[in-house]
This record gives sequence, structure tokens and C-alpha cells, in this order.
Amino acid sequence: MNRFKKFILPVTFLFALSAAVPASAAPGQWDYIGEETVYTVGDVWNSGGGNWKVTADPYNTRCVKIELWEYDPFDPNDKVGTATLCAGQHKVFNVSGFVDGGNQAELFIKKTTYTNLPSNFIYHD
Repeated sequence: MNRFKKFILPVTFLFALSAAVPASAAPGQWDYIGEETVYTVGDVWNSGGGNWKVTADPYNTRCVKIELWEYDPFDPNDKVGTATLCAGQHKVFNVSGFVDGGNQAELFIKKTTYTNLPSNFIYHD
């Protein structure tokens, strides 16, 4: 076997092994879920329970009031909590009590102030 193959096989094996490991953060660390721009009502995001962090983008120009809701297609949605967030601030919500039969909490935010202006939010689970 030539030197090239001796080098490539271990590197390929390590790469394949690292790809098989989930990309979730270690216990006690935050997993980045995503971000979005919201005028009034945001998209639905999945959480496995525990804590859910909503961060106002550091470039937002207004402090806004938000409500975090758990979406339920068969029953009324459940309000998780409220917060006022200014640029760069975050709020951590405990969503353990909102995990449903699919072992997920389906979460979305409603912005209740400055609904005519966009606000960006970043989510971590």
C-alpha cells in the first residue's frame, strides 16, 4: 500500500466517525435552533423540552414585547410566557410542561408591540 493510501484511510475513517456523532451540544450547553424575522407571529420550532432561549438580535432597533406559545393543532394553543426584549437581550423559558405525545414542544412567538416593523430573533434549545 502506498503512503497516500496509508494517510487517506485513517483520515476518511475519522471523518466518517465524526459525521455519525449527533451535532447537539453537550449537557448544560445551548443548541442553536435557528433564527427568523417576525412582524407579528413567528414560525413553529420544535423543542425536546427543558429550556428554550429567545434572543433579540443585537441589531434590532426597538425593545419589543413577545409571548411564547406552544402550538397545538387539535386544542387551543398554550401560552408559555412573556418577555420584553431589547437588542441583544434574551429570555429563557422552561418548556418541559409543554412537551406533547410526540415528545416535542412546538413553539412560536407572537410580537405584541411594533408589529409593523421587523424584529429578528435567535432560538436555542
